[in-house]
Amino acid sequence: MKTVLATCIGAALSLGAAVSAPSYAATLDAADTITVSDLIYTSEEMEKFSVKGYLAKRAPHLIHHADIIEGSAAHTRISPKVLIALMEQESGIVTRKRASPNASIRPFGKLSTKTGFRSQILDVAERLQGLVQSQRGAALSAKAGFSAIDPIQAIYSQSGKSRNAAGFSGRLQFASTYANLFNEIWGAEDKPDVLDRVSMKAIPSTTLLSLPYAVGSSYPTLWGPHPNASSTIMSSIDFKMPTGSRILASAAGTVTVHGPSAAPCGVTIKHGSTGWSTYYYHIKNIAVKHGQSIAAGTYIGTPSDSTAQATCQGGSWSGTQHLHWTLYYNNAQNSLNGVTLSGYKMTVTSTTPYDPNCTLNYLTRNSIKFCFAKDSLKRY
Repeated sequence: MKTVLATCIGAALSLGAAVSAPSYAATLDAADTITVSDLIYTSEEMEKFSVKGYLAKRAPHLIHHADIIEGSAAHTRISPKVLIALMEQESGIVTRKRASPNASIRPFGKLSTKTGFRSQILDVAERLQGLVQSQRGAALSAKAGFSAIDPIQAIYSQSGKSRNAAGFSGRLQFASTYANLFNEIWGAEDKPDVLDRVSMKAIPSTTLLSLPYAVGSSYPTLWGPHPNASSTIMSSIDFKMPTGSRILASAAGTVTVHGPSAAPCGVTIKHGSTGWSTYYYHIKNIAVKHGQSIAAGTYIGTPSDSTAQATCQGGSWSGTQHLHWTLYYNNAQNSLNGVTLSGYKMTVTSTTPYDPNCTLNYLTRNSIKFCFAKDSLKRY
């Protein structure tokens, strides 16, 4: 197998996808050991890697796209480095050494049928998220002849490449492109494993998380639990909160702010070393700063009242003011089934997004049953 890989890497080098600092052998080994975890946008990467900083040094002509690259990564939890490397591989837009004539409007080339930088990056990021985290994605990979641990190969297969061509582009050539751009080996970082957690059913401590608003306040949820972006994991709740409502941190942790620096619309809070993090989206007037350590109950911001502000990282917005709240474990979406918020234990058994059926999706507190999309939840 190593001999075959070496031959393919050699072909990649001859095509101009040369590896710079990382050694040939190291890149070869990395290309042979990639898992879905290597695509995840971890809390550590959020803290250490600056999309704007990287583009300012390596690709200043793309700096005006930094917010949408980082925002798409935050919204889907696909690493921005993966997205940047895919762009370079397909259009040459990063280094401009072999840039295609339409690179600015089709940075991912044939990997997406969309047109426009923002449309293509959101499309590719959301499809990769589906391939990484959902049963549907695993089925697509298997149908294409790949295992579930090869989402990049699968997305190349979806674009029309043969199995052999998709295997080459999605594994060997991509490893070489990644190494060239970031001076590091693709797959070398030790990321928490998500491959054996497709169902995402870890349960946090019953005392870790609180409803994201003040004690004494009471708000209903909109509809039922649902996934974030293209996942199938029921990891998100929408809290209906009117203008001026105060959104608070569900637990203590370290902040990452997402979206345009002038008007960001999303916040991730990593809750210490627990592996848990929460994501707050469709918001404005963000009052916390990137890298800030905050206590539980810290004021974060208020609900957005416009589509442009609410969706600055992509996705959709119903037009009704609300907070989109998502639970992650090791930066993979986690099912809300069995999770407790301020004493409300959630039962989420429907496989249909936004299902308000109170026999399948409901909450209990002190033996009293509450229905999503019907009952307000008071924080005690």
